Amino acid sequence: MKTLKFLFFGLFLFLSTSANAQIGVNVNINIPVWGPADTHDAHFYYIPDIQVYYDVPNAVFIYPYKERWIRCKRLPAHYSHFDLHSGCKVILPYRGHSPYDYFHTHKSKYPKGYIVKGQKPYKSKGNNGHHYGEGKHESKHGHHGKHGKGH
Repeated sequence: MKTLKFLFFGLFLFLSTSANAQIGVNVNINIPVWGPADTHDAHFYYIPDIQVYYDVPNAVFIYPYKERWIRCKRLPAHYSHFDLHSGCKVILPYRGHSPYDYFHTHKSKYPKGYIVKGQKPYKSKGNNGHHYGEGKHESKHGHHGKHGKGH
């Protein structure tokens, strides 16, 4: 009986350790090469100069388009003037799914030209950066939040 208890305890310990290891590996897997270096468990960035969000775990931008919020892997061409590598990214302490519900607060708290002191880009060994060239509006999930419709 002691051997059986020991076996179950060992199995439980192994499975819980494996689950924790898997979670630890996935935390920063989608950090873009242009993201801030101090991105540990960020879920969203707000990019003040273009008033766009970036969903880190899902690796998509969230931007306003025709009274809705669109989720897309790439930004459309009208954002191509913005340099994601050198532009400011604010790490939001938000954990929901719709950061744009607080768009007016973010827009006011982090206006265009906002600077995060000492922000350095995240350095990655692979090229998991995202381009901001022409992209299709891939998602039907975006919608306008209760606090705004974009611009």
